[in-house]
Amino acid sequence: MGGVLLDRIEELIGTPAQPDEVERTLTDGYAEALALEAERWRIHRRIGEAAAELEEGDAERVRELSKLARQLAKTDAQLARLRDRLAALRVHARDLQPVEPAQQPCP
Repeated sequence: MGGVLLDRIEELIGTPAQPDEVERTLTDGYAEALALEAERWRIHRRIGEAAAELEEGDAERVRELSKLARQLAKTDAQLARLRDRLAALRVHARDLQPVEPAQQPCP
């Protein structure tokens, strides 16, 4: 996941941004989260395949499983960080919404 999106999220959280810009960034963030979820799924599938092909003394397959486990951990960390910052941006977006004045009852 690129740091550009996280940088943009942090910038928006720290400023009174335009609601449409926040919504666009949230949409981009959700798309990125879906891409990371798809990547996790592909890594999990490949781990299963590699494990099924593993035979005693198969150093190449062991190296592949180790690499896949590192990739999965990295992807999990990226997804957790993105979800955390998107949640903060959602709160910020809610705070940007104009507060409607309470309606006075008609006499």
